[in-house]
Amino acid sequence: MNFASLADECLKSLEPRLAAAGLARGQVSSEEMSLGRRVRTFEYVHIVSRVVLDFMVIEETGTISASVKNPLVTGTMSSSKPGCFRIAAYLEEKGRKAEADALFPLSGERLCEYIDHVVGMAESELADLIQGKRWEFIVDPELSRYF
Repeated sequence: MNFASLADECLKSLEPRLAAAGLARGQVSSEEMSLGRRVRTFEYVHIVSRVVLDFMVIEETGTISASVKNPLVTGTMSSSKPGCFRIAAYLEEKGRKAEADALFPLSGERLCEYIDHVVGMAESELADLIQGKRWEFIVDPELSRYF
């Protein structure tokens, strides 16, 4: 099963909700990782703020991760990239590690549950961030390994 195609179908079915939150489908890209695995990234860009909500899916395993990126936030921090954070890091910083732990293993055929949960967050608690009304610097140790 190609899990990136499943994620694409899930996202397309949720596009009315994403559109209501001001998010429009942006770029869809695919790249090869180590060990021959492919990652597909689906971007949804806020039509006013240009903040991006993206979903990265490993095609072969269905492992998924979502992040929020604000292209207007620049600079560096010692433990993170200030304009970007993963949803899991956001939940952990907010004291909701159990919720993050429950979401993280949702993969494969259950990745639509993860996507639905993140879209729900975009509609509610992340709405101000995505709309560019405010920004939070979330320490994301996972991302700090790459930036």
